Amino acid sequence: MKRIIFNCPYIHGPGAIKWIVDSWKEGFVRKGYEFHVCQNDRELATMWAGLSPQIIYCDIVSTKIEGQALRSFLAQARAAGTKVCLNVFWPLAAQPEARAEALRRFDVADLYCGEREPDSMTAFESDCGKHYVTLPQSANPRFHFPTQPDRRYAYDVVYLGAKLPHKRWFNENIILPLQKKCRLGLFGPGWTWRDNSLRVASKLARLAKFPAWARVFDRFRIPIPEEDENKLYCSSKIALNFHEREPDNSQPHHIVNQRTFKIAACGGFQIVDPVRALPRYFGEDEIVTAALEPHEWLDKTAYYLAHEEERRAIQERATARALREHMSTHRVELLERLLGVGSSS
Repeated sequence: MKRIIFNCPYIHGPGAIKWIVDSWKEGFVRKGYEFHVCQNDRELATMWAGLSPQIIYCDIVSTKIEGQALRSFLAQARAAGTKVCLNVFWPLAAQPEARAEALRRFDVADLYCGEREPDSMTAFESDCGKHYVTLPQSANPRFHFPTQPDRRYAYDVVYLGAKLPHKRWFNENIILPLQKKCRLGLFGPGWTWRDNSLRVASKLARLAKFPAWARVFDRFRIPIPEEDENKLYCSSKIALNFHEREPDNSQPHHIVNQRTFKIAACGGFQIVDPVRALPRYFGEDEIVTAALEPHEWLDKTAYYLAHEEERRAIQERATARALREHMSTHRVELLERLLGVGSSS
């Protein structure tokens, strides 16, 4: 039996990390792996000894490579044939300088990877002397596929995502006006007083070392059941998508978020902000982009609400491509090829 240990931060909240790990898990399970999550890198060595995994996938946020003991363990695991992947970004904002220094000085992994595109990781390669590879986000084949419309989710426009400071332009210039113009379905953390209260309760529970209570609070923060996400996108006429940006609306890290792939795989039509990496994954005839001009978003929304046949043709092309190229099983196959393990058959 093939096995992977996935070392990552807290995964029980409604944030992106939960959905990303869930997608990876489904992809690995469908490719014949046992999938094991480790949320404390002090337990990695014990788990590795008991499981003998082919792969350890680590996140730089939760993997304290500045520690000699952890680096020694990773070296031991690699010497025994386990492939180590390290998900990185650069610079290591909000992380200890010792961790960044360890990345510069030591070779701790077989593969350095992440969601950021290569052109935004050139400083990492030059500063650390290590090759970087993009592993794009993906849709989850367990939940993200076309289904029959559900009238509970028959919105004109829908947005499923957190209310974040890095999306302030979108929240103020697009979401607020559309709430007055059409039937808008708004789902996600941060949009209601109730959700913000639950978020505070969950954080306090974790600080008090009551993780079971934190999970209870976070369970109530999930905006819609996972099994209904494809119904939401299939039933709504337009799904909006927007990427986190800097205060000046730039996107220096060049990612394509998971929502891009999920909407398409579920049979949804989307309008998204134009990010530099998007053409690598979808063509202009598969996903509609709108520049950071409010009138363009509002005009395109009104146009495609009124042109169902054109909207449907674009959506069908995007869905076909997502199912063909952008599911988590495809990302597992890519990872196996990069590591030279398993089988991508």
